[in-house]
Amino acid sequence: MKTVVYLATKNLYSSASVCINSLQRNGNADEIFILTEGGFKKDGVTEIDVSGQTFFPIDGMNYNSRWTWMCLMKTAMTEIFPGKDKVLILDCDTIVEKDISPMWWFDIDYYGACRQYDDGRNGMFTQNYYFNAGVLMCNLKKLRDGTEAEIRRRLNGRKYTYPEQDCINEVCRDHITTLPSRFNYCPFTLPDGEIVIRHFAACKEWVDGYFYRMYEEC
Repeated sequence: MKTVVYLATKNLYSSASVCINSLQRNGNADEIFILTEGGFKKDGVTEIDVSGQTFFPIDGMNYNSRWTWMCLMKTAMTEIFPGKDKVLILDCDTIVEKDISPMWWFDIDYYGACRQYDDGRNGMFTQNYYFNAGVLMCNLKKLRDGTEAEIRRRLNGRKYTYPEQDCINEVCRDHITTLPSRFNYCPFTLPDGEIVIRHFAACKEWVDGYFYRMYEEC
């Protein structure tokens, strides 16, 4: 079952809808979920309102930052999807251009992600061991061994620059499967074959750009 999950606070609903349009047109997903603050409606998408979540207190170390608090919910997948073994999380600035089915062919450790090659800004990791979490395959079956719970514990106890991404890299450094960069083509990864998922990470022109407009009215 190819399960894809998006996460969006209310200010990201329009962007999420555009991203989902691209997935529905090109991606060949079996089911699509979106974690929200409520009130999001789209055909073919199951909404899960997590506005009452208790994993991350509103006065927590990483809840209030330049990033939406919803990014923290990437580390609660085992709790939100107790009956699933694997889910793919996509950020709300990604465009799916081709069939994503090959992503399920990889033998994933705790996570599968593409290596980020221009990091080092947070001083925590070398470029060979840091992964971008904008496209994140999660092996929930393995993460139920307590690893995901440990990531949440650290997120609630210490401030991170790029919260869930830094913490996942920290806890699972030797247990992240490297995916080809065509599954997360962005300014932080190296080109690798035909683009499957285009990620507009840190691109200010995302909402006003060609790809956004292409899928806005699907």
